[in-house]
Amino acid sequence: IDHMLVKAGADPNMTDEVTRNEALLLLTYLTREAEEI
Repeated sequence: IDHMLVKAGADPNMTDEVTRNEALLLLTYLTREAEEI
């Protein structure tokens, strides 16, 4: 998952809960977009 967070623009060294939540929301959005294609 770390490499996905890096692609999402998140610092891999940051384990802040807010950062993780934002990354998960972005990944969820990207997954949803991919499913619509």
